[in-house]
Amino acid sequence: MMPDLMPDTQANDRDQDAEGITRGGGGATGEGGGGGVAPTDIPPENSAQRVFLYGEVEVAAATGISVRQLQKSRQKNLRADVDWGLNGLRVAYSLSGLRLILEKLTGRPTQGDELEKLARQTLLPGMTAPDATTRAWVHKTFPNPFLLQVRLGDGSLQMLRVKETKNFRMGMEGPVRLNPPTQQFELARRLPRFPGRW
Repeated sequence: MMPDLMPDTQANDRDQDAEGITRGGGGATGEGGGGGVAPTDIPPENSAQRVFLYGEVEVAAATGISVRQLQKSRQKNLRADVDWGLNGLRVAYSLSGLRLILEKLTGRPTQGDELEKLARQTLLPGMTAPDATTRAWVHKTFPNPFLLQVRLGDGSLQMLRVKETKNFRMGMEGPVRLNPPTQQFELARRLPRFPGRW
């Protein structure tokens, strides 16, 4: 029996909406999800290093550019999974994507201070800049010896992976930072040496 070499067009139609944004629904190469994989569906080699923190709606509010103009420019000028991607269910830009879309729409280069200020204004709620640390308090421990739930300064709850939770106690305070490749929070200092204190 001959293998079917034609891509499943119904699966490809289902995976893209009217704007051409790829959504879930098909398997990736080697997963047996049915249907072929177009070359544009293969993520770039360094996509694991990209982090999408700067929300499109927040960029529109901070710059006065409409969301529709940002969408059109994004589809025309930026690369998916490199310059922009989904952060949860929200469209967000990487720092290089934010700089590129502003340069395309304003027609002038974006200066370093201007880009840094805009990046702070358009950071998605509950996210921290990749290099910034924030204070967190232990909110809950689990039977899993590597997992804690912490409350950040803005009141949001986040999961925190650590090497061991043995010396962490409820209410303990410590610095955490966002790990860009995994988009998870990590401890920004050594583990506590004693139960309940550093």
